[in-house]
Formats: sequence, structure tokens, C-alpha cells
Amino acid sequence: MSAAVVLSVPLVFASSCSFFGGGVDVSVSGEFGKVPEVEFPDGGPGDSLAVETLEEGDGSEARKGDLVVADYVGYRWNDDERKLVASSYAEGEPGVFPTGTVVPGLAEALVGA
Repeated sequence: MSAAVVLSVPLVFASSCSFFGGGVDVSVSGEFGKVPEVEFPDGGPGDSLAVETLEEGDGSEARKGDLVVADYVGYRWNDDERKLVASSYAEGEPGVFPTGTVVPGLAEALVGA
């Protein structure tokens, strides 16, 4: 499983689901299991959350309280900066996300994915 995520919090986690908010067009591409390429538009993140599944898995949907294991990249994003701040690919192991205790936008995107 993987997740591509753009939060207006402003973090981006990239990998099988993605969120983009407020009409923001973020592009995530790459092969499954490889470091994704994330392209940001000019300007800052949107002001709302939208979730898009990029690749449907065949496992159970995540529920609140579940642990989700996923590869990810995380970016700090504001009007003039896009900076990689975290990556499971650099660490060599996927991240483990307890859906009830992560930042609200990420929790909302993971539950049901």
C-alpha cells in the first residue's frame, strides 16, 4: 500500500491515495514501490481536503484505529517553498500510521482507503 497526500497543513505524503484541496492540481507519478515524483503548481496549498485513489488495492479498507503501513514522502509546502522533509524511501522502511492519532487530514484520507 502507498499514499500520495497533499495537506493544507502543509504536508504532502506521496504514494495509492492522494489528497489535493481547493482546486490545487498536484501531480504524483512513478512506478509502484519506487520513489514518486511530486510536482506542485505555483502558489500555496488549497484550503480544503480532497482525496483521490490513484491505484485501488485488494485488501480491506482502513478503519479508524487501524495501523496503516505505507511508503511515503512528506513535503513542507507554502506559497514559495516545497521542501522534502520526510521519506520512507530514504529510511528504507515503510511508515506505520495509526489512523486515530495522525494529523486530521491524513487520518481522514487513510480511513476508507
